[in-house]
Amino acid sequence: MAAERHNEEETGRPAHEAELQLARDSELWRRFATDRDPAVREELVRRNLPFAKRLALRYRGASESFDDLVQVANLGLLGAIDRFHPDRGIPFTAFASPTILGELKPRR
Repeated sequence: MAAERHNEEETGRPAHEAELQLARDSELWRRFATDRDPAVREELVRRNLPFAKRLALRYRGASESFDDLVQVANLGLLGAIDRFHPDRGIPFTAFASPTILGELKPRR
């Protein structure tokens, strides 16, 4: 019950809706891994743009403008999406974080 309440507080939606979203994400990843469909890739990018932006926020105030940092984070996101293999059992965000941060660090 506490986990459901915590999930609802994080996402702003009931836990069962978050679980459905995760199921949809896993289906998208499976389809992209199988077909490399550009439309599926675009949807995966759209869903993960806020994640890349949050990582870019860590470097706000550096010598680069925030818009440039977001662009660099988005490029890292694209690379991570293209290299991710869902069958390895690692959550995408755990896989993508080092890739995106690796793109951002040289811009400190």
